Amino acid sequence: MIRLLFAACLVFLYGMDASAQTTVEIQPTKDTSLYEEGDISNGAGQFLFAGNNNQNNSRRALLSFDIAGKIPAGSTIESVELSLLLTRTMNGFQPMELYRLTADWGEGLSNAPGEEGMGAPAEVGDATWFSRFFDTEDWTNAGGDFAPTPSALRVVDFEGRYVWGSTEEMVEDAQRWLDNPAANFGWILIGNEIGPGTSKRFASRDSTVAETRPFLTVTYTPFTTGNADDEQPQLTLLGQNYPNPVNGITTISFSLAEAQHVRLDVFDMLGRSVDTLLDAQRNQGQHEVMFDATSLQPGVYFYRLTSGSNSVTRQFVFAP
Repeated sequence: MIRLLFAACLVFLYGMDASAQTTVEIQPTKDTSLYEEGDISNGAGQFLFAGNNNQNNSRRALLSFDIAGKIPAGSTIESVELSLLLTRTMNGFQPMELYRLTADWGEGLSNAPGEEGMGAPAEVGDATWFSRFFDTEDWTNAGGDFAPTPSALRVVDFEGRYVWGSTEEMVEDAQRWLDNPAANFGWILIGNEIGPGTSKRFASRDSTVAETRPFLTVTYTPFTTGNADDEQPQLTLLGQNYPNPVNGITTISFSLAEAQHVRLDVFDMLGRSVDTLLDAQRNQGQHEVMFDATSLQPGVYFYRLTSGSNSVTRQFVFAP
């Protein structure tokens, strides 16, 4: 996928018009539900829940999308819409608010039986009401850590598809995640939690029917550059590695507007050199470097491409 994204950038850079807006549809990389009762989750279940059940216990849905893996680096996000299919409803119209999460979380193998409304015992790595990753890391606040103001609000009622956005806040969220993928923890969907019987059930990314799954529709403008004389820009583009997070081998792509000597280095969080992946002359055009990260310790790392007096740095997460 990243090859296609960078090819689109190069089409613009070397003479064809790629400045028009582009729209992509992105599937979740993970989703799950939090159940107020405690160590309960539904990481591998077919449904997501938000609102209160008949016993007045809250449910909240978590969703995350790989923005940086699907959209070229440097692009400008223009609009963002989240689409969910409501598959079961209680008590008519209810508000559903979308908040940006501020901490990472896990999707384990828990799979609730039946209608899934009561969840299942959490398994290793699941997100629960109290844990970001069961049972090793907790939320700072029970029920999830998220921004104080919602990114979007949608009132839902009958079964069917509903769309959140596009709002300025959702666009800001997606732009933040594109520019800094390590800060991408996704959204939490919170329903009406005042009184019982407000819960709504939505299809998850694990639904056996592909057409019912959630998706994000993002419209963006690819990164462009130029000058008053319409000369060919002298530009280096460094892409986000793919896949990210990394659990083995990852691909780093970059493009050069002219032949030049380039150096590609990897550093840890303390700025210590981990590896030099490339230190050589390269021709104009697109290039890829494969990096085997299996010798690294889990954590956040940076890679930097240096060409002449210019350098570009991006970060990735190694999570074996």
